[in-house]
Amino acid sequence: MLTTELEFTGQLYLVVRRLKWWLLVVAAACALAGAVYVKQHRFPASVDGHFSLTETRVSLLAADYQHVAANTQLFIGALEVDELARFSLLMDSAAVWNGLWQDKIWCQQQPALCATDATAAAKLSSQWKAAFSQEHKRRGNLLYFRLKAESPELAAALLQQLIQQAERQDQQERLQRLQTQQQQLQQALDTASTVGERSELTRQLDQNLAEQNLWRQGYYPALKPVAALQQKAAKAPSLLLSSLAAALLGTLLALTLALLLLRK
Repeated sequence: MLTTELEFTGQLYLVVRRLKWWLLVVAAACALAGAVYVKQHRFPASVDGHFSLTETRVSLLAADYQHVAANTQLFIGALEVDELARFSLLMDSAAVWNGLWQDKIWCQQQPALCATDATAAAKLSSQWKAAFSQEHKRRGNLLYFRLKAESPELAAALLQQLIQQAERQDQQERLQRLQTQQQQLQQALDTASTVGERSELTRQLDQNLAEQNLWRQGYYPALKPVAALQQKAAKAPSLLLSSLAAALLGTLLALTLALLLLRK
């Protein structure tokens, strides 16, 4: 074993002595390549945010809970968890992302991130969805969002606009369901034969119209921020440390290749 170690040490010394200038050239080239890489690549900026359900949405769920049959009722907390989980799915939907790039307000603020057709919108969505992540924390029922971009300001603006786009999509879906229900109630009212039935259908129709009015006014937003968005600026690794690490790795690789060739 000692003989093997001495043989390896001797071979290593021989390689270093013969190729010392080449090793210096390799180390310098790797250090330069590491410095260039660091200059051209920066860790992206990001924005983090925690959100929970708004009070008005919770009150809406509580009202829906009262209409559930007693033998099938769940805890209201379970409905709140399901509501936030549903909204997290909405944040990942293609309709929300593709609609974002064609929004008039967003196009005025960020012309470079504006799509003129569906193909361009799908391309932007594919690019930016990779920079977006979310987590539904069921303990506390919170949604955690993170978005990476070139600057923290762009990341914050994009995240806020994405949430607003999801809110609008949610509003449209709710209104469509209420309008379908309105048509069904109106048809039932037109064919009702008794005064009591007509009175009950009229009450339900008035309630439906009142709910539509509230949804159009944006009375039931889904999310509210738990705290201010946390913006993190873009960072780059240390130029000196990166150059030294690249030089060391390049030298070790060159030594390994030289020893392998010498053994052959």
